[in-house]
Amino acid sequence: MRKILTLAIAMMITVCCFTQENWFDEDSLSGLPVSSLFSKAAWHKAHNHADTAMGFYLLIVRKMSSMPDTTSQRFCAQSCVELGNIYFEKGYYTEAFTSFTTAIKIAENNRFEHMLPQIYNNIGKIYCTWNDQTRGIEYFKKGLKHADRTDDVESYKSLLINILGVYISQHMLDEARQCYDKLAALTPRDSITDYFCLLNKGLILREEDRKKEAIISLTETADYAVRENMGASYLCSAYNYLADTYESTDIDSALYFLHKSIEIAGTPLYMQRESLKKLSNLYRRKNDKGKAARYAGMYLSLSDSLFKEDEINRIKDTQLMYEIEKTYNRIDRLNTEKQEKENQLRLQRKILITISVSLLCVITLLVMLYRQKKKLHQAYQSLFQHSNEMLRSEQANAERRKMLEERVSCLEKELSEHNAAEQHKAQAQEEPAEQEKTARRHSADKLTDAQKENILAGIERIMTNTQHVYDCDFSIERLADLTGCNSRYISQVINETYHRNFRSLVNEYRIKEAQKRLLDVERYGNYTIQAIAQSVGYKSHANFILLFKKQVGIPPSLFQKMAKEDNGTDTL
Repeated sequence: MRKILTLAIAMMITVCCFTQENWFDEDSLSGLPVSSLFSKAAWHKAHNHADTAMGFYLLIVRKMSSMPDTTSQRFCAQSCVELGNIYFEKGYYTEAFTSFTTAIKIAENNRFEHMLPQIYNNIGKIYCTWNDQTRGIEYFKKGLKHADRTDDVESYKSLLINILGVYISQHMLDEARQCYDKLAALTPRDSITDYFCLLNKGLILREEDRKKEAIISLTETADYAVRENMGASYLCSAYNYLADTYESTDIDSALYFLHKSIEIAGTPLYMQRESLKKLSNLYRRKNDKGKAARYAGMYLSLSDSLFKEDEINRIKDTQLMYEIEKTYNRIDRLNTEKQEKENQLRLQRKILITISVSLLCVITLLVMLYRQKKKLHQAYQSLFQHSNEMLRSEQANAERRKMLEERVSCLEKELSEHNAAEQHKAQAQEEPAEQEKTARRHSADKLTDAQKENILAGIERIMTNTQHVYDCDFSIERLADLTGCNSRYISQVINETYHRNFRSLVNEYRIKEAQKRLLDVERYGNYTIQAIAQSVGYKSHANFILLFKKQVGIPPSLFQKMAKEDNGTDTL
């Protein structure tokens, strides 16, 4: 790193000595604060004094080791970015890569996350220039992630454009369409967005083998670049893609656009290199060996000046070495921690016997707990089976009772018809005194046995054959309305018949229904315990668990687990 900086400083001094209008005295400027140096560099860059701007940026980078504060580090990182941009524009890609890598280190160490999208974007472009699209798109995606996190709209747009270009070059059409849709949806729109929407629309049409439509869109792109005065690189890109589109069908048109592309002043060197390579190939196809050789020589000459294979490989390893360096630092920290642990080892040995004895006691307790848990599980399993048997028995009894009630109903109907006349005579001959006695008895008892049976039948009909009991707002008044009886009589019949109050009876019905639903794995297997509780009328999840365990003897969660394990072998 020091060699690179020394070489860069030497280059800067040489350039400054031969450029009188941009010359500056390094000794006199080195005492200025970083902010002033950065402002001067920005001024010279804005006035197209790129060499002088490089000198100021290099001076800031040189002072990096003596600038521990965050503000100075931010200026230093931004200087590396600006320096890399200048190198990139001049075609010095290895130097640009080195500058961007240094910027990443500073930004990551100081958590300048807002700078990372731009840096990742620049590194990705260099990799793509080196025809390493895989690494290029990797860095583009990293930058896209940071741009989305920091809400950096401009970097997000630029990264999206670059990713879209790689997808198209790699013939990844589905990914390209998705990326194009995102680009077209960006707001607000500007000339760059409109340009790349036109360009990539044409490229996608070309990939879909719709060449006529692609040529129209790419021609519109070139016209738009001229009309908006967007610069040489934008117009050159449009001409190159037009040449690629014409290449398979009209070589002359392809040659025409390639010649136009290399004639544009200010075209980036890597674009000129690609155009020269294509010209050589096309003239070779036309059997014009002289022009093919001439353009091939120009291509090789420019490639040698732009790409030095050994230097590129060395620079590509820069980021890897940075990661290795971080790993080594982590290892050093681990070694330090290891040494501290070894120092504590003697103390740990003193208490090892105590820990061993404690561990033995814990193991013994765990074994005892395991045995107790096993016994408890067996008891729960027995309760589960007993509960299932009771539910089956009740269901069978209910069916038999229903049959008997139907049979009794038929017999009562026949008997009532037979005794209707006799009852009428008996009522006519009944003495007034006896009627008064019966009336007094009924008045005293309030409810006759027949009335109690009717009320009881109504209660059982509502509780057994309807879903009202599973309504969370179900009350004794609601039951009285449904049966057409007085709530006081309802309470009296429940107390005398079931020997419990209304609420206890409702809880019994609800818990039994909850058991049935927990056993019905096919319909209620995905229900939570809270959902089961609510489905049978309980607003309180905790109250349901207490009542369920009190009535069944097993917590509902364990009951559900056993039901799922038993599914298919023991069903209601």
